[in-house]
Amino acid sequence: MKLTPEERRRGAEEVFASPLNRINRDNATEVFHEAGFRVITGKLTSPK
Repeated sequence: MKLTPEERRRGAEEVFASPLNRINRDNATEVFHEAGFRVITGKLTSPK
Protein backbone atom coordinates (compact mmCIF):
# COMPACT_ATOMS: atom_id res chain seq x y z
CA MET A 1 0.00 0.00 0.00
CA LYS A 2 1.58 3.23 -1.17
CA LEU A 3 0.89 6.38 0.84
CA THR A 4 1.14 9.90 -0.48
CA PRO A 5 3.53 12.20 1.41
CA GLU A 6 0.49 14.00 2.85
CA GLU A 7 -1.02 10.74 4.15
CA ARG A 8 2.32 9.65 5.58
CA ARG A 9 2.77 12.99 7.39
CA ARG A 10 -0.77 12.90 8.78
CA GLY A 11 -0.29 9.32 9.96
CA ALA A 12 2.94 10.23 11.75
CA GLU A 13 1.23 13.20 13.40
CA GLU A 14 -1.58 10.97 14.66
CA VAL A 15 0.92 8.50 16.14
CA PHE A 16 2.91 11.23 17.89
CA ALA A 17 -0.24 13.06 19.01
CA SER A 18 -1.66 10.10 20.93
CA PRO A 19 -1.35 10.69 24.69
CA LEU A 20 0.22 7.29 25.37
CA ASN A 21 2.93 7.88 22.79
CA ARG A 22 3.56 11.36 24.11
CA ILE A 23 4.06 9.95 27.63
CA ASN A 24 6.36 7.21 26.36
CA ARG A 25 8.38 9.69 24.32
CA ASP A 26 8.70 12.05 27.30
CA ASN A 27 9.80 9.20 29.58
CA ALA A 28 12.35 7.97 27.06
CA THR A 29 13.71 11.51 26.68
CA GLU A 30 13.92 11.94 30.43
CA VAL A 31 15.73 8.62 30.91
CA PHE A 32 18.09 9.47 28.06
CA HIS A 33 18.90 12.91 29.52
CA GLU A 34 19.37 11.44 32.97
CA ALA A 35 21.81 8.83 31.63
CA GLY A 36 23.63 11.53 29.65
CA PHE A 37 23.78 13.75 32.73
CA ARG A 38 25.37 10.95 34.75
CA VAL A 39 27.92 10.23 32.05
CA ILE A 40 28.83 13.90 31.59
CA THR A 41 29.13 14.70 35.31
CA GLY A 42 30.58 11.35 36.35
CA LYS A 43 27.92 11.14 39.07
CA LEU A 44 25.78 8.10 39.71
CA THR A 45 23.06 10.03 41.51
CA SER A 46 19.93 11.29 39.81
CA PRO A 47 20.15 14.90 38.62
CA LYS A 48 16.80 15.66 40.28
